[in-house]
Parts: sequence; structure tokens; C-alpha cells
Amino acid sequence: MKRLKQLLCLSLGAVLAFSAAVSGAGEPAIEDEPLTASNESIAQPDVQPADADYPIYITKSTNLNLRDAPDGEIIGVIPIGTQVYAAERDDKWTRIIWGDKTGWVWHGYLARFETNYTYPPDTEEAYRTRQIVIDVSEYQGRIDWPSVAASGVWGAVLKIGDRGYSTRKLFIDPTFEQNYNGAKSAGLHVGVYFYSTAKNEDDAREEAQFVLRLLNTYGCDLDLPVLLDEEDGTTSRLGSDVVKAVANAFCDEIEKADLPVGVYTYASWANNYMGQAFLNEKLFWLADWTGERNYDGNYLLHQFTSSGNVNGIEGDVDVSVCYFDFPAWYNEIYLPKLAQTFMLGDVDRSGRITSSDARMTLRASAKLTFLSGLRFQAADLNSDGRVTAAEARRILRYSAQLERSLTGEPLSEPESASAT
Repeated sequence: MKRLKQLLCLSLGAVLAFSAAVSGAGEPAIEDEPLTASNESIAQPDVQPADADYPIYITKSTNLNLRDAPDGEIIGVIPIGTQVYAAERDDKWTRIIWGDKTGWVWHGYLARFETNYTYPPDTEEAYRTRQIVIDVSEYQGRIDWPSVAASGVWGAVLKIGDRGYSTRKLFIDPTFEQNYNGAKSAGLHVGVYFYSTAKNEDDAREEAQFVLRLLNTYGCDLDLPVLLDEEDGTTSRLGSDVVKAVANAFCDEIEKADLPVGVYTYASWANNYMGQAFLNEKLFWLADWTGERNYDGNYLLHQFTSSGNVNGIEGDVDVSVCYFDFPAWYNEIYLPKLAQTFMLGDVDRSGRITSSDARMTLRASAKLTFLSGLRFQAADLNSDGRVTAAEARRILRYSAQLERSLTGEPLSEPESASAT
């Protein structure tokens, strides 16, 4: 992958991009149209309508009823994130063309959707995808995560915190812990974002260190990136140079922990304060709710609406299309590279071994076991469902021997490591 740093943004490689949305302003209320999950969802046909002039929309609701006429019989259920063409509209209903299917849907559940996204030519086919990701915070209240997962949502980016405007203190999102536990338990892919009001590089580094401390405290194991949400006037008023310096400082600090990191912002901010050359070197999550093509650079996620309707969440929620299978790439490309070059123990070079350091080293060490001809349980040696400090130390010692074996030194298994 010759553009690994450009496309995925870490010294060892990494991944992703954030958000854009379509508002649906001026459309009638949508609560009159019930959603049902009783019908079997229709598999999405890969067929385009003959008339290319039809406007493109994307479904922003889970289990969207497709009807044979306005307020007619339900003939199917369309998954969230399905691209359709609008052939006819009245004040409430839209007749859509979806491959060789036609029918009517309540148009409050459609978002105008134009995208200029194309895969860079060196993006491996195995990691191209088109999945639905939501981002949530305390404003979504208590979430029924099993229902979210059952609705076809693939991933969730959780707000981990922000900074107070007047106090300048850093705060954890009050729903972060319950959202993390709920989303992971439901089997979703999980990342986090921090809403920044940094005024300089020191602020940005402080925000990044705050995120890392919280990830350590809650024992988070992410398979989507850490995202800097940079869209606040506190930063933009200081100009483009400060905006880019803040993003670089935050990303550099997170990268020290060998975690994938990227930037989220909306199209006008990206164009006015960052530019394509800068963002093409980052994992970029584009937010654009206009339904138009407003940004021409690379991005890996497109947040296309702020008014999505997802089972398990009351009220509106941001919905994105993710074009890159980060978890698969992370396990198949990133970790093997890390396994060849990882720093034993103190991964973030802070002078002490944190729980995040230990987890990163444990994952890396699991990729090194082939060197010894032995197999071992990489973390939970006593199978009690958690990794103790003693277990981590044993595996770290084993990892040290595996690393030494790269230079041809003799390898012997530590007494308490579990081998089979």
C-alpha cells in the first residue's frame, strides 16, 4: 500500500474518516409513518435507473417501509443507508427507483445524497466497504444498543468528552461509559471522538492526553479510530495555521500511544481552514449535510444526515457511510506491522507502562508467537474474563523474548506463560 500514510495516517498505518449530513429542513413531520421490521428486508440490487437525471437520495431510517402507493400496502423494508432515486414527490411521499424496484416511501426518511467519493486507486479491494456508522453523545439519552445493532448499524463513534468554554476544564461525556459498554456488548465496532475548543498546540495535547487517560481508565479496546472533532469558533477565529497546528498536535499525541487517529469536520471548515493537501494526509471524517458535492479531497466516512432515525435511539441521530473496513485492515495490516516494530512495554513512551501500553503490546505479541513455534493465550491466562497486572507482566516478559528472537537470540518460554 504505497500511500499508506496518505490514506490511513499513522507512521505504522491507520485509518478512517468522519461525517456529513443532510438536514431534511422544510419537510413535513415524520412521526405519522410507522416503521415495521416484520417484512423481510430487500437485498439491494446493483442496477441504475435509465434516467440519470433523477435526484439521488439515501435512506436515513432503519427498516423503512416501501409501499405500493402513498399510504398503501407495505411491499418490503429497505435497510438504512440504501441509495435510491426520486422519480416523483408530493408533499409527504416520494416514489423511488431502487434498481428494478419501485415504490413509495415517506420522504421525511430520505436524505438528499450527492457524493464525489471514489476509492483511491491503491485501496485494496478487500478493505473497500459501505457500512453505516452512527455517532452519539449524552444528547441521545439512554440507548438500546442491541436494537441498534439489530437494525443494521455496523459501528458507533462515541463522544468521550469536551472542554468547558469558560472554565477551560476537560469533561467526560456523562454517557460515555454506558455507551461504550453497551455498544461493545452489542457487537458494534467502536471509536471515540473529542469535541475540541483548543486555542493552541498545548491545549490540543492536553485534550489528547485526557482522551488517553479515559481510554486507560475504562479499559477501552477500540477498533475504530480516535477522532478530533474540530469545528468550534474558539479555534477557527485564530486562523488556518492554528487550526492545522491543533489538529497535528492532537493527532501526534494519540499516535504516540500507537492508536489510529483522525479528524472530523464539515465541508466548509475543511475547505476554508485545512485544505485538501492537509487532510489527504489524515484520516478524515467528512460532515456535509447539504446533499451537494462540497468537498473534493479524500475521506473515509461521510456523515450524510444529522436527523437519522435508528431503532433503539429516541430522537434524531447522526448517520454516516463508512467506505473503509477499518477493523479488518487493523487486524490484517496494522497489527502485523506493529508486531515487527513495536516498543516493548512503554508503548507511548511516557516513562511508565499504562494499561493501554500493556494491551497494545499484548496484541502485538500475539502476532509474534509464530517465531517460537509456541502458542499461548495472549491475555487472560487464567480465563476469568479480565487481564490482571500479573498476567500482563508474564506476557510482556514472553513478548520480550519473542522480540529478542528477531535478532537470532535464543528463546525460552517463561515459567508461568501458558503454552500449548
